Amino acid sequence: MNRREFEHKMSEASFLPAEDPLRMEVESQITREYEWAKKTWLKMLSENEEMRLELQKGSAPAHLVEHLANIPSTERPTRSLWGWPLSAVASALFGALLFLFLQKEPETDLDLVQGIAMMAANDHLVAGEFELEAPIPEEVCAKYADRMPFHIVMPRASEAKLLGTRLCRWQNCHSLLTRWGIGKEKVSLILFCPRSQGLPSELGRQVVHHKKGSEELDIYIWAQGGRGYAVAGHSRALKQNQFLASI
Repeated sequence: MNRREFEHKMSEASFLPAEDPLRMEVESQITREYEWAKKTWLKMLSENEEMRLELQKGSAPAHLVEHLANIPSTERPTRSLWGWPLSAVASALFGALLFLFLQKEPETDLDLVQGIAMMAANDHLVAGEFELEAPIPEEVCAKYADRMPFHIVMPRASEAKLLGTRLCRWQNCHSLLTRWGIGKEKVSLILFCPRSQGLPSELGRQVVHHKKGSEELDIYIWAQGGRGYAVAGHSRALKQNQFLASI
């Protein structure tokens, strides 16, 4: 068996369980006869494990297509497992992993963030009665602790005054709106569960510019520790104070 043929065999066997006799045979050959193949074999196993972990997270590894292309296709049958050619077994196992990936939620994209920004802007602009008027932060935490699936946090900006709070509905899930006064401007901080909106539990801060009639808003969206944040207000109100930095 030449080097190219054995590399193909290693690639196929690397997808099989560690206790599989055919994989054990390949590993034995590597140890006895193919010292040069050790580094290649270890690299294959490492890449397969990385791919498995990334598929569990729901994100496609960059080399997914390359792996798929490297599964050899040959008309000459190799060793078989339960009557199936080894290449077919490896392909089937890889196909199962790919199927699991395709069942995952889609990755965060601009449309999803834009949709959340639209909901935040609408709740910020639409006047509504507050459930709590000018409360202190401790009152907010006590009232809504059993309504939100995470610990409620409040900004620590000294120039911001808490005006009121109310619950909103985002796609049949509760979000908590808190309205803040910063001088003559008003800013809304909306806390929500990122997973219920299709976002990951960790998401870097993103800004969406939104215009509705004569109103021009900036909406900042991010997620940290399983808690989602949406801050909506006029650009000047958000850029000229420490409100964002205090969250």
